[in-house]
Amino acid sequence: QLGVFGHGYTYGGHPVCAAVACEAIRIYEQDGLVERSATMGAYLGERLRTIAEHPLIGNIRGTGLMWGVELVKDKASKTNYADAAKVGYRVSAACLERGVSIRPLGNVLSFSPALIIEQEQLDFAVDVFESALNQVVLDLRRDGFA
Repeated sequence: QLGVFGHGYTYGGHPVCAAVACEAIRIYEQDGLVERSATMGAYLGERLRTIAEHPLIGNIRGTGLMWGVELVKDKASKTNYADAAKVGYRVSAACLERGVSIRPLGNVLSFSPALIIEQEQLDFAVDVFESALNQVVLDLRRDGFA
């Protein structure tokens, strides 16, 4: 016969955590952050698509304010760079040097800005991203990966 096996999480159902979650939801609704995410996310997608022809970009996908840009060695075949090239890391590091944090996930870069981001900040981020892509193309050639 099986007995009872109690389990849970440290903060699961904790009244303080539940109160904080309720307050966060209230603020999201009050400030229209879900709707803002849809509007600003559509703008971010448009801006990213303006650089879709860049030789490193194989695919751009996303919804709301969460977008991913896949980096490829060959646009036609969608062939990825070898892991040793560290393409995602290189682009992410080049962006960070210019003041923008973009998360590398292998050969995909993840854009997930704060829900309160302004259009001018998105423009800056995409401009920095394009500049970083251009630098990395040159670096890959120099290092024998292109």
